[in-house]
Amino acid sequence: MKQHDDFHLWKTDLLGALLLYGGFAFALVPAFLHRSFPLGILIGTALVGSFFLRNVKDHFGFFQLPKYAVVINCYVGGLIISAVWYGLSQGMLN
Repeated sequence: MKQHDDFHLWKTDLLGALLLYGGFAFALVPAFLHRSFPLGILIGTALVGSFFLRNVKDHFGFFQLPKYAVVINCYVGGLIISAVWYGLSQGMLN
């Protein structure tokens, strides 16, 4: 486990910040446009999931799961976060 001491899921660089906040932006766009935009959830999922995957790709051994399960979990986490932000943006519409 010593090789994973530097592991931190929220470590960001410029590209990571663009992926994370870009995903948040696509999930929140409907509130600012006063429209429904369900595709924003999928775009947000892809961006936030890619952010998570970039941060865990060197630390697959940390999770003690097969690589495909870690990849799926990254995108499921991105889906959950995007859906929550989308729900918040829809709440702001009302």
